[in-house]
Amino acid sequence: MPPTETQTASTRPRGRPPKHGPAQEARLLSEAALILNQNGASSLALAELAERLGLSRNTLYHYCRDAQDLVFRCFVQSCEATQQAIDAAACLPTGAADRLSGFVLRRLGADGPPLAALYDVDWLPDPGRAHIRRLEAEMVDGLADLIATGIGQGEFRPCDARLAARCLLGVIAWVTTSESWLGDGGPESARPQLAEAILDFFLDGLAPASSARPLPVAPDVQSLFVRSTRPLVSADLNAAKVEFLLAEASRLFNRRGVDGVRIDDIAAVVGATKGTLYYHFSDKADIVARSYERAFDIFETIMSAGIDLGTDGLSRALLVIHLNLQAQAGPLSPLAPQPGLPRVHEPLRVRLRQRAAGLRRAAIHNLVQGIEDGSCRPHDAAMIAEASAGLFLWLPRWYQPGDPLGPRDLADAVCDLAAFGLRRRNV
Repeated sequence: MPPTETQTASTRPRGRPPKHGPAQEARLLSEAALILNQNGASSLALAELAERLGLSRNTLYHYCRDAQDLVFRCFVQSCEATQQAIDAAACLPTGAADRLSGFVLRRLGADGPPLAALYDVDWLPDPGRAHIRRLEAEMVDGLADLIATGIGQGEFRPCDARLAARCLLGVIAWVTTSESWLGDGGPESARPQLAEAILDFFLDGLAPASSARPLPVAPDVQSLFVRSTRPLVSADLNAAKVEFLLAEASRLFNRRGVDGVRIDDIAAVVGATKGTLYYHFSDKADIVARSYERAFDIFETIMSAGIDLGTDGLSRALLVIHLNLQAQAGPLSPLAPQPGLPRVHEPLRVRLRQRAAGLRRAAIHNLVQGIEDGSCRPHDAAMIAEASAGLFLWLPRWYQPGDPLGPRDLADAVCDLAAFGLRRRNV
């Protein structure tokens, strides 16, 4: 069980090597964070971790009590490092853009240790889970204050500072874990270049500096997925039931992380017995696998729609973002890619990586086309295509049905940020 906030060094296991203790602890947290970002919390096994580090298992117990405690410590380190980056940026005696730059460059800089993305917080028991949620809320508040200060000083244009903060933190979380989906060459292998691209994107958006064009009007994403169900045809009824179960399971996975959801949780949400779930699925792994296949069907349909409906590169890119935001905030709720892909059985894992790579290529093509046709300003299309997916893939972590900002209004606000950035424009 994770330590409480009042735990002191005197209550921790004794015997830590005095000379190399801090360095070994840093190695341990870094290696554990890499495992969490790739495989998820439930895959963290202390025996395997000790072998990877060339340490005995008993040595690990000088730094953590068990795997849950180590996951907790990784999440605390991530929150504290992010908060320190925010606090340091807020103290810079410069403008708002420089302060935001200071935060992003410190948080994603090449010199910093790997930090765990907060995907599987619900895998932890309380009080550890509640503690991480408090730290996470403080991060959002701190970054929102930094952005709001820029708005108040007139350097940033008026916008929802809290929404902008959540978007930026979501992009950072996504790029921290996306390499397992993209393979070699993912953005985690080029953190300085990635940090610069994210800054460029959030400060100045995709549209040219002189542009004040209206955003493209996206259709209702549900209209892309209208299915007719014949009420007297059992196959149609069964397919509709499976679709409902996968959508609800995906919503839970998106909100809590795959490792933070049990079969019992899914059964409770859909109002069914576990037996009903086992009638349609062999086990939780089967639900996850089929949820991912469903999700990529949705992602590819959205990409095709955005390309067909857009009139230039910028409009196509924004339509894809808008439709994905609607999907994540609404009933479709496709399962967002997250840690744990290596645990998916190999034929499907290969297919999912291929489909993810195909979507990334299409997103890059939209942006490159926008640069060529003049609808987008020059930017690092490869990096921004990948990073911008975090605008919608992290959304289910904080957005709740019934939020005052409905799915369509939310998508409008985020796309406005993606198009025009935070920095005030003189147009």
